[in-house]
Amino acid sequence: MAGPLHSIIYIHNAIHKEVNEFEEAARELNREDGTQVAALLDRFKFFREVLKEHEGGEEEFIFPVLEERFRYIAGPYIFDHQQHYGEYDDIEESLTGLRTARGNAERVELAQRLNRQAIALAVTMDIHITKENELLLPVVDEHLSVEEQQAKRRRADLLATEKTRAAFYLARLPAAVCSVAAWEGYVRETRASELGLFVMTEADLLAGEAAPFGDDDFPGRLHIGDVVLPVAYKFAPGEPDDGVNVRVDLGTLSQLSQDDLDWLVPGFFATKCEALMRALPKSLRRQLAPIPDRVEAVLPRLQRADTYRQGNLYGALSEAIRATIGVPIPIGDWRPTAVPDHLRINIQVRGQRKRLVDQDRDLAALQGRLLAKVEQTIARDVGRHRERHGIQAFPAEGVPDRIEVGSGAGHAVVYPVLVDRGDSVDLLIHATPSRQAVLNRGGYARLALLADSSTARYLRREVERDASLGLRYAPVGPLTELVDGVLLAVAWYACFENRELPNTPAMFETRLTAAKASWLPTFQRVLGHVRDVFQKRFELARRIDALSSSALSATQRDLRCQLDEIAGGRILATLPSDRLADIPRYLDGMLVRIDSLDGRVKRDLAGIAAVEAWERRLHNLREAGVDTYDLPFLVQEFRIATFSQRLGTKGKVSAKRLGTQFAAAEASAGLR
Repeated sequence: MAGPLHSIIYIHNAIHKEVNEFEEAARELNREDGTQVAALLDRFKFFREVLKEHEGGEEEFIFPVLEERFRYIAGPYIFDHQQHYGEYDDIEESLTGLRTARGNAERVELAQRLNRQAIALAVTMDIHITKENELLLPVVDEHLSVEEQQAKRRRADLLATEKTRAAFYLARLPAAVCSVAAWEGYVRETRASELGLFVMTEADLLAGEAAPFGDDDFPGRLHIGDVVLPVAYKFAPGEPDDGVNVRVDLGTLSQLSQDDLDWLVPGFFATKCEALMRALPKSLRRQLAPIPDRVEAVLPRLQRADTYRQGNLYGALSEAIRATIGVPIPIGDWRPTAVPDHLRINIQVRGQRKRLVDQDRDLAALQGRLLAKVEQTIARDVGRHRERHGIQAFPAEGVPDRIEVGSGAGHAVVYPVLVDRGDSVDLLIHATPSRQAVLNRGGYARLALLADSSTARYLRREVERDASLGLRYAPVGPLTELVDGVLLAVAWYACFENRELPNTPAMFETRLTAAKASWLPTFQRVLGHVRDVFQKRFELARRIDALSSSALSATQRDLRCQLDEIAGGRILATLPSDRLADIPRYLDGMLVRIDSLDGRVKRDLAGIAAVEAWERRLHNLREAGVDTYDLPFLVQEFRIATFSQRLGTKGKVSAKRLGTQFAAAEASAGLR
């Protein structure tokens, strides 16, 4: 028995030694000496944490693997752990009581109770460790190591056949042992050293020679961001858990992204790249022949530390092929689900006592089925204690990026958000980070305006004094809506945009002080763009209404939708400051399009069809809760290129480029 199992036995020996020493220390404890009692209590608390980590590690990494092969085998050991937790509580309670006891009679009673508890712990721990060392760990050592090698090598011929294993025992059994009763009699009468001949070694279990491989090829854990995922391997073609399995609890599930999982593990990575190339359309696949040679050529680039498991696999693979072989592969032509199942990570969600709750190779589908449970857990265990409503100053307790709650199967990560309510802010707890950035933008900006109310009042009056702006905005909504949007945008741009959000009151106050001088110039820039936008919008709305011909009904409908998209009532709610100047240009493009309609109606209809395809995909991404970043602006640039070419676009724009960008976003969201 070697490797990790040897380490477990080493820890078992250390635990055995410590509980015996603790039992002796409890027996000899001077109950009158408060310092001695405090020292023993501190020692036990530290020891308890060590035991908690060790027993938790067994339940997380060893027992689930055993349960998959030998059902119910781990139950008695988990029950022991739960009994131990009660014993730990009792001992800590007695030691704490001894520290605070006032009378001699009470100290005598507590000392006697502690002595009994220490003896009981030493006895139960000795029995438990002996059971694990003699019964459980040999099963792990003799069965799992070879089976895991089979899973990693994708070979069923590493483990000796049943016939070979039967021959091993027949060669050692006396001829007279031919029944269960005869075997039991033989065991009773035979020395333990001779019975050792019946224990198969790893060499006996292996069918032949197998080249070694390193742990780096098939790691036991995957590090994804701040999350560490246990990994198990299984060779069971056709089974749901064939191949690479990562184990997560319900709370961790929301933190995973498909991009991280698509890279698989190094030991299978070359095989996956080859399978992906073979699944390409024939016209592209022929350009990569011979595929094994092409895989060998691109692997060094893909396996670099600055590339491997960094972002989207399919974008990286396309770029590596283009740079190494010179063949352009559109990212949308990769077919992630066309590869064999064992080349796609299977996510197993574990619940209480590490029981399997659900599993899938499709992360988005799994999250869709289970994240509602996370939200219920959060609402029950976190939200009612931490959420606050009607806040008008930065929360005294701070607003961290994330909060970790619970442990083991009950572990969850939740995300505080500040939600704008107009005259106040709510501090809410969300199960996923998907809307955190959008909501925080409004919440932080509102708190900044509330903190500097005199500046906010001055800026508000300046906007309200612009009567012409109010008239031009009237078809969209009330002026108060626009005024509030302008002030929130100014507060966000001046204080928070492109900077880490402050998470304590002191940091928030420091940020506001540092940004004070930039409020007015930011306001003037924003208001100038807003005036330009709604002046153009007013004129455009009139021109669009004038398109009365039935032949132009589709064009009119498309222009109205575009106008609401880029110059609607909440134009500033999510707009980055560096995109403010683009909105008037898009509106100019709409005017150019209208002026160019004569004799080009069919061409305009074809352009509408091309644009609608991208807008449907954009809608689907938004429905999935994906942050679409620059995609809406790329679609607007595509409109310029399609309908108003003479204005020119901001950078290169083409259907191919849009396809690459959309495919990457859709793959990341699990929509491909």
